[in-house]
Amino acid sequence: MIVDRDSRLMILITMNSKIQFRMMLIAVGLFISGIQPGLGDPSVASASVDTPPVDSTTRKLVDIREVVKADDEGGFLRPRFSPDGLQLMLTRPGYQGIFLVPTKGGQAKRISEDNAFKAEWSKDGLIALPAPNDKRRILKRDGSQARIEAVEHEQVFCENDKVFTEVEEGANPVAISDNSDRFIAPQLCPKHKMVSFVGVESGIYLAPASASREPVFLGEGQDVTWAPDSSFIVYVHARDDGHEIVESDLYQYELRTKKLFNLTATSDLMINSPSLSPDGKTVAFEAEGTIYVGTIQ
Repeated sequence: MIVDRDSRLMILITMNSKIQFRMMLIAVGLFISGIQPGLGDPSVASASVDTPPVDSTTRKLVDIREVVKADDEGGFLRPRFSPDGLQLMLTRPGYQGIFLVPTKGGQAKRISEDNAFKAEWSKDGLIALPAPNDKRRILKRDGSQARIEAVEHEQVFCENDKVFTEVEEGANPVAISDNSDRFIAPQLCPKHKMVSFVGVESGIYLAPASASREPVFLGEGQDVTWAPDSSFIVYVHARDDGHEIVESDLYQYELRTKKLFNLTATSDLMINSPSLSPDGKTVAFEAEGTIYVGTIQ
């Protein structure tokens, strides 16, 4: 069985959107497996690099403000910056509908009734949804259809609970994880040099797409988003009491300095689903159905 990229992302998105779904991660992760004949199975060592210490004072998320408030319909989830940074794409609980709201704040406008868990921004600033026969449907920002186009080659993927890269179409896939955990949600950075992925039992890893060195383990976390220049990632670090999430912070890891920062150590918000602006300076996120933006300082 092959699990596509968007289905794997749905696991993390769903969990982060609502507490009851987050607690399903391990159960769903156990389901994700498959074998594809012909895939190589090189021995890739587990991450041996020590997790960096967390700096909770040097960097902060400041000027946090509401973009759109939660309402009687359950609020909004999964904000995603448009390529021009002027709008956020949102959805409702259960991924019911696609909404747009100005980044500066205002009323969220529903533009489509489509289920949104596979919705994403296209490179030209329109909205992409899956369509039959390996196609995707492109919507204008008013919800009308712009075109149908082929799905791009998937450059990172999971098979048999391992992460593989195939940066060049037709090349032999390269394993960048081992079998020490069940790995999901791989994301190739914008410069196609590094890959982030998540171990169901362990946490977040970063590895070169070429598998030229061992992954770096960052500890527990989920919902990774890459900076546009590939210089850092931000992700959610949550703590639970065995039944529900009781604390959730936004972490930043810089690849050049190898430093790890807690950006929201002084915040009481239960942060989920971060998204970075095109300049990498602003973060949009959801907390209890309200959408916020803040600036990394």
